[in-house]
Amino acid sequence: MSYRQFTQWRWSGCVVSMLALAFMLTLGVVDYHTGPEFDFGVFYLVPVGLTAWFGSVRQAVAMALLGGIVWAHADLLFLLPGPIMVWRTVAGAVTNLLVAIALRRLRTVQNQRQQMLRYVVHDLRTPLTSLIASLGGLQLTAQTGAPSDTALVAGSLASARRLLTMVNSLLDLAQLQAGQLRPDLRPVTAADLVAAARADIDPWAAAERLTVIVADGLPDARLLADAELTTRVLVNLLGNAIKYSPRHGRIALGAHTAPGRLVFTVSDEGSGIPEDWRERIFDPFAKVTGNDRPAGAGLGLAFARQVVEAQDGEIWVDEPTLGGTTIAFSLPAL
Repeated sequence: MSYRQFTQWRWSGCVVSMLALAFMLTLGVVDYHTGPEFDFGVFYLVPVGLTAWFGSVRQAVAMALLGGIVWAHADLLFLLPGPIMVWRTVAGAVTNLLVAIALRRLRTVQNQRQQMLRYVVHDLRTPLTSLIASLGGLQLTAQTGAPSDTALVAGSLASARRLLTMVNSLLDLAQLQAGQLRPDLRPVTAADLVAAARADIDPWAAAERLTVIVADGLPDARLLADAELTTRVLVNLLGNAIKYSPRHGRIALGAHTAPGRLVFTVSDEGSGIPEDWRERIFDPFAKVTGNDRPAGAGLGLAFARQVVEAQDGEIWVDEPTLGGTTIAFSLPAL
């Protein structure tokens, strides 16, 4: 974590802790005015939990102790101080501390899991990149050999590129969800994005005996987008279309203008997406079952939605144009 990211995280933790403190004091006032016949004890766990999750350990401990004190005094302030006040305070503080400790451990485990995932995925990138480079060189050599050798190398290269796309999507999806990856928005044309996506996807499509058709007359309008991430959105959508298309089928890639937007569409001739899955399909690890659909990690569309929405865009399942599935997304035009 960089110093800037640490500072942003720390400031957000302090803000949440201050809001939790204000909520606890307000809750104490309400608890006092309602009297001891209403038990507000469980509500004091809310500010304690928020502080334990977003704040520091010291802030969580302080909030837990304060919660026990406020809880006891709000109900028993009008009674004479005595052992019952002490025991009520201790019981509330201990309960809050146990909840705070449990949440801190859960947060720590979650952070460790995310960090481990980043390390593993990052370490996978280097050998995959080297493998793709080696296979690319071998492909040039195999072109003068037997046709079977050329097809074998082409298929291996397409599989390696597909695996690298999955690894990149997994890493970037985690970073986008954590707010650690922000799109670098710059003017770019639809033709540039389509050409970059075609360069990545054509070998894979050729290995699967599929034809990628690009619509004639791509719009000249420019859009404000992260060229690399948006290209990978197109690659992921085209990759999904390849997985779900029959052999010797067609995949259509197009773009058109809308008021203030530029809309991209990717269509295939596959089995389509059921109506009740059209919203859930963009969730991480969501996989439509049935219809003999091939298994997948469920990351491509989740990554696409995160990238598109991070650039003030929208993504949705559109009406099919080739009989299968059409995925469309729009981004602001200049």
